Amino acid sequence: MNGKNVFAVIMALAVITSTVAAVNATPSNLPALLGSSVRVSRATFYEPYPIGPGSAFDFWVRVDNPNNAGGTTIRNVECKVEPHYPFYSADPADDMTRFVGTLEPTQQALLKFKLRADGNAANGNNNIWFSCKTSDAGWVRVELAAYIKARDAVLDLQSVNLEPSELTPGGNGKMAFTLKNKANSPLSNIVLKLDLSSTTLPVSPVGSGGYANLPRMQAGEETTTTFELLVSPSADSGVYKIPVSLTYEDDLGTRYSSNSTAAVVVYSQPDTMASLERSDLLRAGAKSNAVIAITNKGLSDIKRLYATIRDGEGYSLLQPPSTYLGDIDSNDFQTIEATLFINTSESHIRVPVEYTFLDAFNRQHTKTEVVSMRVYSAQEITALQLEQATGGTNTIIIVIIALVAAYLLYRKFIKKKRLVEQK
Repeated sequence: MNGKNVFAVIMALAVITSTVAAVNATPSNLPALLGSSVRVSRATFYEPYPIGPGSAFDFWVRVDNPNNAGGTTIRNVECKVEPHYPFYSADPADDMTRFVGTLEPTQQALLKFKLRADGNAANGNNNIWFSCKTSDAGWVRVELAAYIKARDAVLDLQSVNLEPSELTPGGNGKMAFTLKNKANSPLSNIVLKLDLSSTTLPVSPVGSGGYANLPRMQAGEETTTTFELLVSPSADSGVYKIPVSLTYEDDLGTRYSSNSTAAVVVYSQPDTMASLERSDLLRAGAKSNAVIAITNKGLSDIKRLYATIRDGEGYSLLQPPSTYLGDIDSNDFQTIEATLFINTSESHIRVPVEYTFLDAFNRQHTKTEVVSMRVYSAQEITALQLEQATGGTNTIIIVIIALVAAYLLYRKFIKKKRLVEQK
């Protein structure tokens, strides 16, 4: 090495020592003497500090001839960084070997390398393998410490998937959580927990107890853990929020936690029915009233029910056919009344009923059902004594009214007679 190069190396060493060492120097021990000649400073310099897993960094090493002036000159000095986990060359074309040449007594040289830390490198001090040889000695290695620390220990909850997307009361399903390690280093002691303790949550875990343990995830790794859930048979339709907690540690033992929520959708398909509640005696050529019931047989309530009775064969509608019925609770019903004029000799008429309503999620449903009603002929009415029963009732009512009227007239007559006799 000529004088100009030696001077440049010494000046560079002075600059770096004054500007870098204060920021990112690993605590130094005594210099390492490689063989019986070249001395290597353990005060390593690298930038940036700390080194992030998976990131590139500049690394400087200072070597010198420890002999005093007038001492032995060291010739054919050659040094290198050996590829060894977790440090490798950042440039595949660089074999990380540097030829120093001759070192005069007390002369120094500063060697620079561009290295990269492995993406799964552990946090903390890791060793760089550095070796030198001379014309008088073969390769001798020293291990130089470099500090690695992930900048962001982030375990991200990427997605939550519910299968099926809507659970039914009394049914079960699976909730899958996808996690991704976005840190530049491994994470460990990972616990994902569902808080299902609230009495307002109609879901329970099956088999897992509501938590999952993951021993370790490498940097960039993605994994999915699944919980099986059972829905209470009495659950109302709705969206239920489950608190989710996530705890984990980095390689330095630092503990992290995060909280979020996951939604479970419980939905019971509406189940309704239109039927004849009651009616007058239906016969051809006569006007009759019929009451139609719309029943909610489902497990959840329905609301904003609007019903319309349509015209059909064999009858005519004699009043406005549409009615707003409002809300119907589960296992309840509402009625709509129709006045019909029967103009058929057939034994039945089929009356279409169309109605619309909203379910628990405000989804609109429209349904049309046909309600069958019995029409009686004159012969059937006589044979079955249908009208006689009705007529007998009317006769009794008329007789009662007549007796009451007769009694009132009789009292009035007796009262007038007494007044005449007193005069």
